[in-house]
Amino acid sequence: MDITEQLQRQLYFFGTYFVEEKILACWSQLARSSRMIFDVGANQGIYIVALAASLHATSHAFEPTPRIAAALRRTAELNGLGGLRVNEVAVFDGTGEARLIEYGGSDGLNGGMNYLASNGSAPGVPAGLQVATTRLDKFCEANAITMIDLMKVDVQDHEPAVVQGAGNLITSGRIQHVFLEQNWSAEGSSDCSARIVTATLSAAGYRLACPEMPLRWREAGRWLEGMSDVIACSSTVRSLGG
Repeated sequence: MDITEQLQRQLYFFGTYFVEEKILACWSQLARSSRMIFDVGANQGIYIVALAASLHATSHAFEPTPRIAAALRRTAELNGLGGLRVNEVAVFDGTGEARLIEYGGSDGLNGGMNYLASNGSAPGVPAGLQVATTRLDKFCEANAITMIDLMKVDVQDHEPAVVQGAGNLITSGRIQHVFLEQNWSAEGSSDCSARIVTATLSAAGYRLACPEMPLRWREAGRWLEGMSDVIACSSTVRSLGG
């Protein structure tokens, strides 16, 4: 742990991340019956590492930042987390490369705000690192993964690209529960990532809930607007009473 970074400092001293305690409680509840868990935008692995030691699950962490991915591998090694696979790749809507910008927030102490940028230079934007990208559909096909029980997506406003790259999995209901960070823009904006993602999931039969127990599944609507996080559940799970 690097306790100069705020997320790692809270995890080290308190074993949690206070900003997301309710979300983590929901995640823990759903993880009890999960056998395949994906953490897309894993950062320091607070979601996946906390569970990997106690669950009989295979967990895939996707983290394109080399130094953070290396720290996750070291954490897995030190704690004997044999079920955790660290994939040093960015999940996106295509397979190839993208430019990763490392950003620690206004004070430089938040290591979880790195983001992908379009290739090519832009005024005031750092050069960044070239990192590999993959689609979830392709990744799962290559690794013979037919079902994802639980997935978290937190990729700094690129959630639509992740969902688009998992189109086959989503339309067939093979991602059962999805935890999503939502980024809202002005009403009527055509590029609002939160609206794009919720519309895509709704069209595939998913219902959504506030990330607090007990979970109450509802159709997408104006009640979602402004919420920073949401959980989606596939129609397959709901038909089985999940």
